[in-house]
Amino acid sequence: MPKPCTLATETASRVLKAKVRALRREIEPCRSEDPDGIHDLRVASRRIRAVLTAHRRLFERPAYDNYQRHVQRITRALGKARELDVCLGLLEGRRNRLRGAPRSAATSAVRWLAAARKAESASIAQAVALAGGPAFDELLMALFEGMKRTKRCYLDDAAKALRNRYRRLREADRAWRNAASEESLHGIRIQFKKLRYACETFAGLYGADMGRFIARCKELQQVLGDWNDLRVLRNHVVAASYEAPAPAAAGFPALREALEREIEGELTLYVGGADAFFAPANEKQAYACFAHPTTPCCRTRSAAK
Repeated sequence: MPKPCTLATETASRVLKAKVRALRREIEPCRSEDPDGIHDLRVASRRIRAVLTAHRRLFERPAYDNYQRHVQRITRALGKARELDVCLGLLEGRRNRLRGAPRSAATSAVRWLAAARKAESASIAQAVALAGGPAFDELLMALFEGMKRTKRCYLDDAAKALRNRYRRLREADRAWRNAASEESLHGIRIQFKKLRYACETFAGLYGADMGRFIARCKELQQVLGDWNDLRVLRNHVVAASYEAPAPAAAGFPALREALEREIEGELTLYVGGADAFFAPANEKQAYACFAHPTTPCCRTRSAAK
């Protein structure tokens, strides 16, 4: 009968604690409504959720569900504020390069976005309370107290999880190429994010090859992130145009056309990058990387003692 896998619980505990520490560092910057602090707290919450998902079988179901939901509420509470911060930054930078009616439209849209962003202060305060309140610690303690040992090999589980994440991403890219839409491309962006977070979760089990693979994921994820930010900004600009005063309204069509050109540019960048990322040789290399962790199995270590 195989012995319990100690590597699984050791790694899950270490990685989760590190992600929680990272989240705590961002509470005060987020409380001050610093855009980077809001972003970093939201990302930290996403990374905790990725660690939880990767180690789901190690936790008691009620404790897992309660803590996962609590952290997810942090992520969601910060979503709109982060979106509006990004859109404001993008539009304010572009406004300085515009003239005439498009500049007036951009100014009107900035005011519209700023008003919407101001309304998100309550949600930011809610996220800070969720991250820094006693319930966060109580739920985390219950999660650790209910940790279970597993007889499954952690290295095998990690490799399988990464293969599955890569496969879902590959399938999402193929589906988009067969029936392109903004929604399906957004789905690819989400799959890239999930793959990257999973790779980061298990990175300690692997060597330099995993670091290089994560860097390639990050490059394409950034392209899709830029594409999505521009797409969301365009949608907000359209919404703002319905409430714009007459002098500014005439500039909105040109402003939208300029954003559409940028969106197309990011789309072209993604296609070229994805062609290389999913090339047969690179796909084979990715699967080989997943299959060969550099950390020895805990059972092998035990047998050698």
